Amino acid sequence: MKLQWIGGSMLLMSLAMGVVGTTVVAQRPSFTRSSANPSRGGNVVLSHCVISLIDDIQIPAEQAGVLVEIVAQENARVQPGDLLAKVDASDALLRKAAAEAELAAAKAKAENDIEIRNAIATAKVADAEYVDSLDINRRSPNTIAATQLRREQLTAEREHLRIDVAKMQQAIDGYQVHVRKAELDAAMNEIERRQVDAPIAGEVVQLYRRAGEWVQPGDPIMRLVRMDRLRVEGFVDAANYSARDVQGARVTISVQLPGGSRRSFEGEITFVSPIVEANGEYRVWAEVENTMEDNFWVLRPGKSAEMEIYVGTSRPASAGRLP
Repeated sequence: MKLQWIGGSMLLMSLAMGVVGTTVVAQRPSFTRSSANPSRGGNVVLSHCVISLIDDIQIPAEQAGVLVEIVAQENARVQPGDLLAKVDASDALLRKAAAEAELAAAKAKAENDIEIRNAIATAKVADAEYVDSLDINRRSPNTIAATQLRREQLTAEREHLRIDVAKMQQAIDGYQVHVRKAELDAAMNEIERRQVDAPIAGEVVQLYRRAGEWVQPGDPIMRLVRMDRLRVEGFVDAANYSARDVQGARVTISVQLPGGSRRSFEGEITFVSPIVEANGEYRVWAEVENTMEDNFWVLRPGKSAEMEIYVGTSRPASAGRLP
């Protein structure tokens, strides 16, 4: 009896392991050949593919400060450059005003040539005094001492040098305009970085912060996902299909909708993994354009789909890829 009981237990354990093993295999993507296009090796059909996002972005704050406004709420659809949120920019606005005033002063100084004109006029006076002294001594020798003549000559030369100094100072003032302009640009950039803009077209699906909270650079404010173009991932049997067979191939994505109806989408394989997994399969994905019905997206990340790959239909390199 004891032996019979042991044998029965082992039989039950074997059956249980078989059931578990069957369950694990059933959860893996299945691969079947269709009868279509048999002359080109047939198509590969991948079941239980997963629809996933291409762009899934945590929108960060770029500057520290109080989050004064959340412009885009959950489910908001935005375009590139749309304003999503605002961080307090009062200090940056004051710096901008100061930079604008300094730039205006620098421009006025750089455009004013009064110092040059003054130096030229002073040099003319010095030249005239020296020439008059020479004329006096020519008419009446030794009327003016030689040291006085030398002093007037050097004074005239000095005043001519002051013209060059004034011109150089005006050039330096011109460079100061560029410096003040750069300071103004920096202040404006600081203000712009306190305005959080959308980097892509997408939909806000989650808010991490609320108005009135303090944020640091890099703190995520919201999650933005792209829904108009999605990725469908599956696994191909490496024993039957090489990477060359599927790279760039056309695909048809089929999904089941609520109510039992099905919809198909055309796409193209855009990635083939160079790594073959332990089960002899390698990962591929295709990108497809999503559509909306009644203001809702048909394809939704996380859902399963079936992908039929038309083996050997990759486009020539000159033909390009889908946008």
